[in-house]
Amino acid sequence: MSAELITLIAAVLAGVVSIVGLVIAKESKISEFRQLWINDLRNSLVKLNKNMFILQEMHINNTSLDEIIQHKANVRESLSEVYLRINKLRPNTEEVELIDVIENLKAALYHFPTSNLFECYEDRLTLASASVLKKEWERVKTGEKIYRFWTQVFTCMFFITIFYLLIRTLPYLIDSIFKFLSLH
Repeated sequence: MSAELITLIAAVLAGVVSIVGLVIAKESKISEFRQLWINDLRNSLVKLNKNMFILQEMHINNTSLDEIIQHKANVRESLSEVYLRINKLRPNTEEVELIDVIENLKAALYHFPTSNLFECYEDRLTLASASVLKKEWERVKTGEKIYRFWTQVFTCMFFITIFYLLIRTLPYLIDSIFKFLSLH
């Protein structure tokens, strides 16, 4: 095998390795940001549940109307925090369900809720939230589509290169083995 061919193969492999490194670094950063987003969404959902529960307790305990109205603002703020963290331009099935629950909650708040607001929406909100969080966690675990695509491409290129090198060096290897055996 000529020195030029070996140099070319080494250069191609070095280029492939550097590109793979760049893709992995970029996708790792995206996954890191996505994990932060998941944590923020989870915290917002916890805050929403807490505020809904407090509002329900205020109704049950016959808290003053002024305090209830003031706490309704906290629930609306929590709803907005969750709503702003969801992809509304191209929502997946899980996000559509969570958006629907939030819209229903907003409507219920507008019509001045009774003491059972939390009871009515707790299960649906928890289920929809868990679905969104699970879907996003799966996405973080498996990586972005572009990352998986390029990983498969570079893996194929690596094995093709190894196969090519084996085919190209096999005659030299066999010849060397015969020479070695004929000397002994």
